Amino acid sequence: MTEINAVVFDLYGTLIEDFPFDRQQDVLGAIARQFGIDEEIYRKEWKRIYPAHELGEPPSIRKVILQTCEQLGITPSDYNVSAASSTIQRFLASTLIPRYESYETLRLLKSRSIGIGMVSNATPGVPEVWYTMALSRFVDVSVFSCEVKVKKPSQEIYELVARELKVPTNAVLFVGDGGNYELRGAREAGMKAMLLKVYNGERPDPYGLFEEARTWTGFILRDLEQVFDHLGENAK
Repeated sequence: MTEINAVVFDLYGTLIEDFPFDRQQDVLGAIARQFGIDEEIYRKEWKRIYPAHELGEPPSIRKVILQTCEQLGITPSDYNVSAASSTIQRFLASTLIPRYESYETLRLLKSRSIGIGMVSNATPGVPEVWYTMALSRFVDVSVFSCEVKVKKPSQEIYELVARELKVPTNAVLFVGDGGNYELRGAREAGMKAMLLKVYNGERPDPYGLFEEARTWTGFILRDLEQVFDHLGENAK
């Protein structure tokens, strides 16, 4: 069996708490009112072009807002665009809340010379917040879809993080909450994949992201610290 030399984590729902979709809807509604747009129409347009946002198209929050307004046939003032950009950036900053066991898990991995990576399907604005967080300093390689223009479950993004960690994909353990079929993608790239399943009850899923989490039959972790049960001798 190949020795595990690195662990790659998903971000939302794994290293940090679940993304608050309900609060996101409130924020989008407030921005729509500011622009004088029907709230539901604005939310639907945002959702429609969300997949492109994750690929960094367009590459900034401000340009995302301008694109959304353009598609809806409105021309907002610079003031309103700047205000909306600030609102979304503050919202994104408030969403990056580490799980209680994340710091200790990453600290122990680091102390045992295990490489640490993070891969996230994220929109513009998230990387800027991530790199200000103490948690990010434990991570050797952080890969955001909006920066590299490819996202999970594409095999390319897993190969990218492994290459940056300087390990073959079959020496990597991937841990995620099962969004975007990320576990299948990791496994197809040659990694060992495990579902972090800490959510109790029905999970909000307005973007239809978590079908894999509901049907996963592979390895399951109930908390991040259980990752050490699967690393072999180099975790001791």
